[in-house]
Formats: sequence, C-alpha cells, structure tokens
Amino acid sequence: MINVDFIQDLTVVLIGAGLAGWICRSLGLSATIGYMLAGMIIGPYTPPFSLVSDVARIQVLSQIGLVFLMFAIGLNLSFRKLSRLGSGLYIAAAISISLIIVLCRTAGWLTRLDLLQSLFLAGIILVSSSAIIGKILHETSLIHQRFGQTVMTITLLEDLAAILMFSILSTFTSFGMQLAPLSLMGITSIFLAFLVVVSVIALLTVPRFLALLQRMATAELQHVLVAGLLFTLALFAAKAGYSLALGAFLMGVVIAETAQREQIERTFAGINDIFTAVFFVAIGMQIEVSLFLDIWPLLLLMAGLVFLGRTTICAFAQVVVGRPVGEALQTGLALTPIGEFSLIIAQLGVAAGILPRTYYPLAAGICLLTTLASATIVPRSAGLAQGVERHLPLGLRRFLDAYQDLLERWHQRRGSSLLWRFIRKRFAQIAIEILFATGLLIFSGNLSDWLFEKLNLESRFLMSRILIFWAVIGSLLMASMIAIWRNIGALALLFAQATTPSQPNSPSATAVEHLIRIAAAFLLVAWLWMILPFRSQAGWILALLAVGLVIVATVFWRHMIYWHSVVEHRLDNILRPYPRTRLPEQLTSTTDWNLKIEECVLPDQSGHSGKTLFDLALRSRFGATIVGIERQGLLVTNPAAEMALYPQDTLLLVGESRALESARAFLLVQKSAAAAADHIEDVHFDIVPVPANSPRQNQALAQLNISREFGIQIIGIEREGVKQLNPQANQQLQDGDDLLVLGTSEQISRFDTWLHGEEDQSAP
Repeated sequence: MINVDFIQDLTVVLIGAGLAGWICRSLGLSATIGYMLAGMIIGPYTPPFSLVSDVARIQVLSQIGLVFLMFAIGLNLSFRKLSRLGSGLYIAAAISISLIIVLCRTAGWLTRLDLLQSLFLAGIILVSSSAIIGKILHETSLIHQRFGQTVMTITLLEDLAAILMFSILSTFTSFGMQLAPLSLMGITSIFLAFLVVVSVIALLTVPRFLALLQRMATAELQHVLVAGLLFTLALFAAKAGYSLALGAFLMGVVIAETAQREQIERTFAGINDIFTAVFFVAIGMQIEVSLFLDIWPLLLLMAGLVFLGRTTICAFAQVVVGRPVGEALQTGLALTPIGEFSLIIAQLGVAAGILPRTYYPLAAGICLLTTLASATIVPRSAGLAQGVERHLPLGLRRFLDAYQDLLERWHQRRGSSLLWRFIRKRFAQIAIEILFATGLLIFSGNLSDWLFEKLNLESRFLMSRILIFWAVIGSLLMASMIAIWRNIGALALLFAQATTPSQPNSPSATAVEHLIRIAAAFLLVAWLWMILPFRSQAGWILALLAVGLVIVATVFWRHMIYWHSVVEHRLDNILRPYPRTRLPEQLTSTTDWNLKIEECVLPDQSGHSGKTLFDLALRSRFGATIVGIERQGLLVTNPAAEMALYPQDTLLLVGESRALESARAFLLVQKSAAAAADHIEDVHFDIVPVPANSPRQNQALAQLNISREFGIQIIGIEREGVKQLNPQANQQLQDGDDLLVLGTSEQISRFDTWLHGEEDQSAP
C-alpha cells in the first residue's frame, strides 16, 4: 500500500498556511506572519499533539522554498538597477549597516557574547523585510512618493548585505572556523571573488542560452530547463561552501538582465508562492511556543529597541548623505520591520548551536511586533516627520542647511574633476578583474581536486590532464592579468601627468609613472603568490606553467587583448540599460491637492476586458484618471482614449481617495461564471442553417455585423449545393443557406437564436 503520510503532511501545511495567511491579510498584516503562525500551530512544539507526522520531510521541502524565495528576490535586483542607484544610497546603506554591526558588537561585549554570536545578533536585526515593507507601501500608495522609492531601493541593498552576512556565517558554522578580523576579511574577499566569477560566467552564458531556448524549445521545456539552471547554480554555490540561497539569488540577478525576465517571473510566480509558504511554515514549526512565556519581557524590550534603533540609525544615515530631515525620518520609520533574512539567520544560529534556543522565537516575535508598529505608523509618517522638522532647534536647522550646501558643492566639484572621471572606471575594472582572477584560481583548485578524484586516472595520464587543465585556467588568468596591467599603465600615466601638470613629458613624470608600475607589479606578484592553489611539492608544475604562459602571452598578446575586449563589450551590451517594465520612479502624491496615486490590477475574468478607456469613462463617472498602463512588461504612459484593457493589466490611477475607492470597485468587477467558462480550446466549427422566414434574410453580412455582435466568424456559405469560402461583406443571407461558423458553443447558440428572431436571454 502506498504511504500517504507525506501527502497528508503537505496538505496540512498548505491548508494551514492558506487559512492563516488569509486571516492575516484580512487584518492588514503580511501573509508571511500568517505562515509562521500556521507553522507554530501545526508544529511539534504546540500541545497537545503535532498535526505533522514527519517534520524532517517538510524541512526538505522548505529548502526548495528557500531557493525559490531567493530567486524571486534576485529577479527584483539587477546589475543595471544597482548601477543607477547613485553613490548616496550606497553610502547611506553602508553607514546604517556598519552602525548596526558596531552597536551589536558593543552590546555583545557588554553581555559577554563572542564575536560570532554578536555577528549573528547583527544579522538578525541588520536587514528589513522587503516583502513586508513593499506590501505596506503599496497598500498605502506611498510607493509612488520619493521616500517610498528610496525605501524600496535601500531594502534591495540590505538584501545584498544580508546575503553576504548569511554566506559568511554559513561558512564559519559549516567548517567550525575561528572568527577573527583577518579571517573575516579573507572570507569576505573570497566571497566577493566567487560572486564576480559566477556572475561573469552566468552573464556570458545564461542570456544566450535563454535566447536559444526561446527560438527552439516550447514554453514547457523552457520552464523545465530554467528550473534546472536555477537548481544547478544553487547546488554549485552549496558545493563551493556557501548556501543554496546564494546560488538561487545570483541566478535571479542574472536573469533580471535578460529580455525573458518578465516571462520567467510570471511562470515561477505560482510555484514560488507555494514553496515560499512551505518555507515559512517550516520556520514556524521550529518555534517553541512555550518559550514566548519565558521571554516576553525581553521580547518587548528588544522589539522596542529594534524599532527605535533602526529608525534612528537609518534616518541618521539619510541625513548624512544630504536628505531632508523629514524625508529621512519617514525613510527610517518605514525600514523598521525585520523579516525573511532575520528568521533565516536566527534559524542558522540556533541549528548550529551558536545561539540559545530562545533567539529563534525572539526573532519571530520582533518581526511580528515591528511589522505591527510599522503598519500603524508609516501611513501617518508624513505628519509625524513634519512635526519633528518644525520643532528642530534653530541652530540645528542652520547646521543641517549648511551641511547640505557643503555636500552639494562637493558633488559639483567632484563631477567637474577631469581626473576623477578618467580614473574611477579604471579602478572599478581593476577591482573586478582582480576578484575574477582570485575566484578563478581559488575555486579552480577545488574543482581540479574534485575532477581528478572522480576521473581516477593512472599517474601517467593524470599528470598530462593536470597540465592541460591548468593551461586552460592559466590562459584565462593571463587575459585578466593583461587587462589589469593595461589599466594600471593607464592609471600610472594619468597620475604622472596630474603630479607634473606644467611638465607632462619631463623626466620626473616618467619617473613617477615607472615607480607606480614597479609598485603595482610587486603587489600583483605578492597577491598571486598568496592565492595560487599549488602545493609546495608541485612547484615544478608552477614553474613549467609560468614559463609556458609567459610564452603564450608574448606570442598571443594582441589576440588576448582582442578576445578580452570582445568579452568586455558583450558584458557591456548585456548590462546596457534598455526600457524597463516598471512604473515611473519619481511619481509623488500631491497632498495639497488631496490627490493619491494607486495601482489596480484587472482580474483574469474582468468584466471590462476589451473595453476602451472611452467606454469606461472613469473621469466623468468617478473623477479618477488612468495615467499609466503596464501590460506584459510594457509601460504605456498617458494612454489614448481608444486603448482597450485586458486581464492582468496594471492600471495607475490618480484621483481623490473617495474617487479612487469607487473606481477600484468598478474596475474589479468580474464576469459571471457562465461568461467566463469558455476557453480557446472550446472554439470549433459548426453548421447553422438559416431558417425559413428568418428576419435576417436578404441582409448583407456587413449590415448584420455578426462578428462584433456575437464574436463568431462566418467561414463559408453553402447554397444549393455550392460551397463558398470566405464570403464577401456584401453577400446576403438566403432561406436554406447553411452557414459554416467558427466560435464557442455559447456564441453559436446565441447566433442561432438570433437568426430565428427570438429574444436572446443569455446575452450579457
């Protein structure tokens, strides 16, 4: 007999998650909180018994949920988006993250926590929940204000920092390494090198592979293969010593750069929702409800400290980069809820035995309380921020005004610096090339050990394979080294010219240039020596490969430069901005005019499908205006009156609160079950005879307008045994004609009733 216990457990998990999520959404809370509550209720720590018989199997499914969750987060964060953010937001995010880590380390020192435990504590409160914050901002229509856009951007940067923190902590907990500042810097550098290597390889291969799939494979096979790619990269990251989450996140970021992003996001939306729910239910199952009774005073204290601390730190960071105080305070208030990553990091620390068991329910409780506080305060944050700004001391306001003027002048001076314009891109290219070469050498060493162990070749064949393998890796390395050296040469020349502006070609300028080149060469040799994966007993291999690579580089110098330029140009083309599919970033709600901006998504069975904006007449009916339509990834601003609407269109509405409420209720009207029952597979041919004495006799097809009225096509007419395909518009219907029509059963039935001159009761 088939064991159905697993199906039973999965059924309990999904139904519990759905009901709890629905209740929380009805109360204005995030569905994520409902999923965790469902896990606490059905889990093994809730008396009198557990509704799930095998928690371990649900935990396995939760790992799949983690992969899809991180993939979805990555899809919303592309390299293009990162490049457009501006230095101010990067600096603000770095300041807030650094302050939180320093404060957590200080608190850990006062409470006798070691460095690793302090980092876990920082990881728990380091990052806000992009899912929860996005929901709050969308529901309050604050997403279209400037501070709302700033908040969502910062959450993306915090997600990136959380990925880094999670990967570092996973590495130390997996290998039991002692955490020290030097080892922390080394782990961070290797992590960044891994990111660069995987990102470059994936950017060069994945977009081409997806384009090939789109041309040659069916939609079904495309989805299957993309899922296979997703889990392949997740598994590769896990084998490299990181987590499944990192690989899934990177795949999402890479696919976000492709033209297939919207299609893939829609395809995986449903399965992502299901497995993400399973993931958070599994997190809730590990929370011991009884511990809440023991820690509730600490929970209230920590939740208050996190709310006030994150608000203050994030607002301070915004002020440092020149944001107005009111806007900075609004941003800080919106960034208080902690969420997905906090729970993941807390779960990792408790499972590894580094954190006490109480930290897990503590993190879940802080997530719940900060979400409740943020959902209550954020809609009122504008008035609160204005009140604080008005009551600032006069001296402080003058200081902030002078500070913002100073920042503005500094930005203008930096933008006008010719030297800065030339060197910043060179430094970025050198950093990326160094990280790529570092990752290539470090992870190629692990790859070679695994590969030759699997091949299990005899010693006489093994050595030749080793030489071939490292010759290929060395060739790739030489291309990067040539690019690094050429950029160093350009920087040396620029600095030499800048230090001797009056005598650009003098011996002193030449000396400065040569000194920079010599110092850079020394640093490059020291760097390579530290990261080479060879053992001391294989030194002769290093010497042999070095000689061979020098010869290859000398002979094929120009070819390597050419191919490296080709690769660099291809990456530039991939990362070159193209028209995005998101709504405008700087829309604002004009409170003085009592106007709001809201989004409304037409349901699949919308009763207004096919109607034009002129037919809807929202402005004359309700006083609301549709100013933008997003359809299948294409944004149309200021749409024309004759533009028709279709299911899943995202409409951007502008109007007063009451007008928007009425317009939304009108737009969300759906078809009846009978009207929505037909699908494309229901369209078929049928023969409809024209009855005797039909009131439609002797009327031309153009006059009857059958296609518009009933949605069917008259494909042919048989009259006195003669068949005529595609009849002309001036063709008249005659008694005894057999009409070959194409349509659904309901459409054909209505047409037949109409031919008989009877009243059509089924017409809408």
